[in-house]
Amino acid sequence: MTQHPSGNWGCHWSPDGKRIYFVSRRDGNSEIYSIDLQPQPDKFGDYEEQQKEKDEKAKPPDKPAEPPPAEAERKPEEAKPEGEAPPEGEKPAEGEQKPEGEPPKEERWKPPTIDPFEIDFDRIAERAKRLTNTGENEGNLLFIDSGKTVLYTRDNELWAMDADGGNQRRHVNGSFSFGNVRLQGDGKQIVFVDGGRLKTVSAERGGNPTEVDWRAEIQRDDRRVQKEAFRQGWALLDEQFYHQPLHHRDWEAIYETYAPFCEGALEREDLHHLMSRMTGELDASHLGAYGGGPDRSGPPTACLGITPDPSHRGPGVRVAEVMPGSPADKPNSKLAVGEFILTLDGEAVNNNERFHELLNGRVGERVKLTVNAEPKAEGAREVSIKPISWGDYGGLRYEEWVRENRRMVERLSDGKVYYAHIAGMNNESLDRFKREVNGEAQRHEALLIDVRNNGGGYTHDSILEMLTRQVHGWTARRGAPLRSSPNPQFDGPKAVLINENSASDAEIFPNGFREKGLGPLIGMPTNGAVIGTYDVTLVNGSRFRVPVAGWFTRDGVNLENMGVKPDFEVPFPYEAHRDGRDPQIRKAVEVLLDRLSKGGRVQPPEVEH
Repeated sequence: MTQHPSGNWGCHWSPDGKRIYFVSRRDGNSEIYSIDLQPQPDKFGDYEEQQKEKDEKAKPPDKPAEPPPAEAERKPEEAKPEGEAPPEGEKPAEGEQKPEGEPPKEERWKPPTIDPFEIDFDRIAERAKRLTNTGENEGNLLFIDSGKTVLYTRDNELWAMDADGGNQRRHVNGSFSFGNVRLQGDGKQIVFVDGGRLKTVSAERGGNPTEVDWRAEIQRDDRRVQKEAFRQGWALLDEQFYHQPLHHRDWEAIYETYAPFCEGALEREDLHHLMSRMTGELDASHLGAYGGGPDRSGPPTACLGITPDPSHRGPGVRVAEVMPGSPADKPNSKLAVGEFILTLDGEAVNNNERFHELLNGRVGERVKLTVNAEPKAEGAREVSIKPISWGDYGGLRYEEWVRENRRMVERLSDGKVYYAHIAGMNNESLDRFKREVNGEAQRHEALLIDVRNNGGGYTHDSILEMLTRQVHGWTARRGAPLRSSPNPQFDGPKAVLINENSASDAEIFPNGFREKGLGPLIGMPTNGAVIGTYDVTLVNGSRFRVPVAGWFTRDGVNLENMGVKPDFEVPFPYEAHRDGRDPQIRKAVEVLLDRLSKGGRVQPPEVEH
């Protein structure tokens, strides 16, 4: 019905059944579209049509039926005999005794009646109409006012619009998470969850939501819940695993083998282990169960930004390395290699577990150190330092690793090759890669792209599109240097570094790089973990991975369990890592310099301008 390669989801029939509304990511963010199931006639904006619409709106509302006379106004002959039930379908008057044993009848909401019609599939995809057009993400459709009004979320807000996309306006005041947005049975109230709290707001008027004070008690049989979570995970793979024969495994027999062990798997971690054993029978990647339980890791240990000297056990902690940009490298808390940390918040420390225990839960807090060039108190100085998390420290170490590799490439290539590492196939890394290739790399003649230790993502096509841009002409103002069109682009020799830790989308990218003839691959064969997947939440709260899309080469080779082999295979032994050498980078520079000797980037022609 859509014939568009972008994702389409969140489909809803309009209440009258004549349209389908859906969400699609066709321009970088999620927007709402609709499709008329039959072609619609043109609307005229002439005077007669406009006047007709005005007259319809100006009509007075239908006069309500007159209420029945009150009991005191009834005529004597209208009085009903005592105890006699009212005729069928007639409600008892106010204050009148209802017959015993007969429950009151409730006015329940009923869906509108839909007149049947035939869908016209001829060129139906061309009738897809974009209703929203913002830089934000829309979704979660609801219909009120008999389908004349559409409610939808716009990031953390709830908006309304007419059924044709007109008159878009904010419907609910404030910003909320809007989880599980629903209409109540009568369609008059919107109910949603915001940060674990239940809230409600008028569907018709919108405005300020009110919090619902509620409480519920449930009885939960953990054994049954765990069994159902196990069965749910098995069924998801049975129905959706990317390879219909499930890698030629007897999936029914595998279920029968592992299901009995659910009896003893009352802890989530035990069930996760059991499900990993079961899914491991498929011999596939992107599988497993995880999460859903409390965080049992304890308070995070803070990091000063140093590496202790393991050969010095005490007294004090000897600084063997200071990470650039870390707290130990700041002007007011700078530590030097070779100095000794003698105390931490007044307690004497040595290079043992206690030193790290004193940093538990201290991320972002002031920590006082006593530091000296020698392991003695005399002549020591006091340093106030603000520790960071180990995650932030890992980011600093990564940046230093990239800088070291770039310096190495600059030195080995005499400044001719630019080095760029792509940490992940995600938008953040893509933006960084674009800045580098369109910026600093333009001053170099060749480009070395490193996707070693890249766990994957989804940006392979965007990167390949950047790298395949070719010069088709030149432009310049009078007397100015010629600029290529398109500009910027990089048309010099290129190569890609891969290793056994390049996984998923970081395998699809180098395969496409070679298929497009952009250059050689250097390093070691990739991981062989290439499946498109998504995660679901099971009934016990665990997260479960469901691989649903296979990836194949142009010749039909499944990259799962196969991976991508380099053109130049170069091992990276431990000794090279220990000595600070990188044989894979050295080989890549050698290959690129050889290619440069046979021709570099396209040079502008001599023109008169």
